Amino acid sequence: MIFIKNKDSRRLIVSIAIGEVFLGEWNQYIRETWQSYALKQHCDIIIFTEPLDKSKRAAERSVSWQKCLVLNPPECRKYERILWLDSDILINPEAPCVFSQVPSEKIGATNAYSFISEEMHDYLYGCYIDYCKKRNKKLVINPTPASYYQNFGIHTELNEVLQAGVLVLNPEKHKDILNKVYNKYEEKYDEETGYAYNYEMRPLSYEIIKAELHHFIDYRFNFILSNYLYYAYPYLCHSEDFTEARAAVPKDSKIIRLALTSAYCHSWFLHFAGGEYWKIMLKFVDLSINKPSDFDNYEEI
Repeated sequence: MIFIKNKDSRRLIVSIAIGEVFLGEWNQYIRETWQSYALKQHCDIIIFTEPLDKSKRAAERSVSWQKCLVLNPPECRKYERILWLDSDILINPEAPCVFSQVPSEKIGATNAYSFISEEMHDYLYGCYIDYCKKRNKKLVINPTPASYYQNFGIHTELNEVLQAGVLVLNPEKHKDILNKVYNKYEEKYDEETGYAYNYEMRPLSYEIIKAELHHFIDYRFNFILSNYLYYAYPYLCHSEDFTEARAAVPKDSKIIRLALTSAYCHSWFLHFAGGEYWKIMLKFVDLSINKPSDFDNYEEI
């Protein structure tokens, strides 16, 4: 476990990074941005480097499920508020306090079916479907929140989904519902595509929203990189450079660096959601560019 202490803190940032690859990426690219934010917002940081559940059941599904257990350890329960962050999120120093955005009895998260607006999300999702069809890529289509749950086997008419990569939590009030999700639901895969249905996110979103515990926060607190790139740089997503940039040995390109740095300066928490396919691009972000006006010296990137 990595523990970074700030004086007299009653808030905690927590995540899980298990294994040399995940922990190495966090240390190399992300750690400094979290430490700066934690200092500014008076938070401690805990990174669990071993599973919280070491059972056979836990080993047979993604470690992502174990975010549902982070309110259990005594190291975490002493805090008044906890911010869960997926370990592939860069924090921009311009980011405001996320805790102040969420009532203490609620769970704060962004709306997964909104990027800038719900209409823009729906438009970009349609573009993504077209993109996949042109490449004969099979996918599970979730055009509406109801279909998002129903494809997992949860039959509901709920019309909202929260994105579980960023969660503002209260250990006293929210431990039980997170444990319920962990214990009640199992991992599901689509046999044809291998798609993992976002691991714990569908049942976790469903149970939180059904219980009316959710409180949506500004989308910049969980700014999904892939959404932004297809919104601002659609030509880049179709380019050879972009395909190579996500390869095992990325090709350096100024336009890639500018695009990734642009995403960072427009976000508060920039999320490289989608696994190694996206995290390989962490290295292209210039962390000295925090806002659009900083591009005065873009030639140096």
